Amino acid sequence: MNETDKTKKTENVNCLEGFKCPECGVLEPFYIEVITTVTMFDEGSDNHGDLTWEDDSYCVCSECEYEGKVKDFKTTKDSIW
Repeated sequence: MNETDKTKKTENVNCLEGFKCPECGVLEPFYIEVITTVTMFDEGSDNHGDLTWEDDSYCVCSECEYEGKVKDFKTTKDSIW
């Protein structure tokens, strides 16, 4: 974090809008099981497309390692994801 980012973030306003760890309260980052489309080759994948997740997708807090489902991390019912 640089000198201009000293103010503590109080909520997510983009991809993680409405997300917070229910255990430690951290706002980001999270490990989330996602659904996506990739160009698949024998050597591996390339060029992933859009990604999404469901309320029942696996989610882990990177700070305290709390494990649950995405719905457990939502603070509001109308989260954009």
